[in-house]
Amino acid sequence: MRILFFAVFSVVLTVLLLGSYSIYRFIKAPLISASLNSLPKEGEWKGDDELAALVFVVDDKGKTNPNLEELYLLYLSPVNNKYSTCKLPIDAEVEMAERYGEGSLRRAFLSGGVLLVQETVFKDLAVNAKSYVLVDENGVKKLHKVLGDTDFGNLSNLSPTKVYLNWGVLEYLRSEVRTNLSAIEILRAVSFVMGTSKSENYELGDETVQNLDYFDSFYRDKLLSLDKKVSDEGYRVMVLNGAQVEGLAFWGGRVVQNGGVILLDVGNADKTYDRSFILAKDTGSRTVLILSKMFGISSVEEVGSGEYSSSAFRRGDAVVVLGLDIAKIF
Repeated sequence: MRILFFAVFSVVLTVLLLGSYSIYRFIKAPLISASLNSLPKEGEWKGDDELAALVFVVDDKGKTNPNLEELYLLYLSPVNNKYSTCKLPIDAEVEMAERYGEGSLRRAFLSGGVLLVQETVFKDLAVNAKSYVLVDENGVKKLHKVLGDTDFGNLSNLSPTKVYLNWGVLEYLRSEVRTNLSAIEILRAVSFVMGTSKSENYELGDETVQNLDYFDSFYRDKLLSLDKKVSDEGYRVMVLNGAQVEGLAFWGGRVVQNGGVILLDVGNADKTYDRSFILAKDTGSRTVLILSKMFGISSVEEVGSGEYSSSAFRRGDAVVVLGLDIAKIF
């Protein structure tokens, strides 16, 4: 009996451990489809800083070349305890990334999928939305069935039991969603949304994304949340064009300002650089971390070190040098 009990106990324990490990791997692993390419996303969203994500709604995700039907910019702001959604005009004529020429976001999706749309949004709107979620119209209908009677315009009223005690939610994520977020990141986002007191929903017209000054003003007034640590540091940032691509430094200045950081000036670097980098007096500052995230630049050096000792690199508290790696989207 002791041997039998031990054998049964071992089997049950093994099943529980393997099941727990499978669930852990599932909620930590990205739910991305191998057929979908996207901008590289550094690290895991912990839920304590801003998250900008693009939400794609296509006609049928099972098709080889699905059509883009709707596109949203989702912005979560823990600082202001609010979330915002902006429906972007997918048929407005914009300048597509990677020298694809003029076209719409719908055309960008057909030509280069998620990646080209992300790059086009980054290029035109100066917002680096590295995270994305893709569902199709049938998947949207299934989500209503999974969550029941839910107001998707105000998810703060969503019942926690519908999410955390509903195995159908994880099944839905696995079968219906294409994303580079992990299940735990999505659940964190849902948890944040349910705990917010404010939600704002916008639908942008064609002129909003075609007039860059108008969009920048809208984004900074309505969506941007100023980071208190960044404000306290008061860093003034210089942006240099290190790729000899016309307009690159001006664009970089827009990215800096849309990220809530003070822009000192823009200019040209002394030569062409293959890789972008950031120079700063304090490489561990909050401002440098934010700059690194908004541009996707991992190389950070201290001002005055090695070849970065010239006077051109000493203007401002931090200098962003944009190289050929970022310039490729132009």
